[in-house]
Amino acid sequence: MNKHRVGLYFIVFLFVFGYIGLLLSGDGQKGIPKAPLSFPSQEECEKKTGIVCSLVMCDDIPEGKTFEEVCGKGFIEGWQPRLAVE
Repeated sequence: MNKHRVGLYFIVFLFVFGYIGLLLSGDGQKGIPKAPLSFPSQEECEKKTGIVCSLVMCDDIPEGKTFEEVCGKGFIEGWQPRLAVE
């Protein structure tokens, strides 16, 4: 009976620390935003978002920056809704 209890505690221990590990683990690139969704055509973008869209290529990467830092993680060239300029 005592062996079963120790086994149960061990399993609970593994689940708890595994869950904590998942929460604390990241991709090691904190602060890099996720890229906005891109659409393959202007028509599809405007139909799905209801906003005027423009082609975004993200091909201007300043020296000292990475592609993901500038364009966002998972960026795909395509049509995206235009951001309002104030």
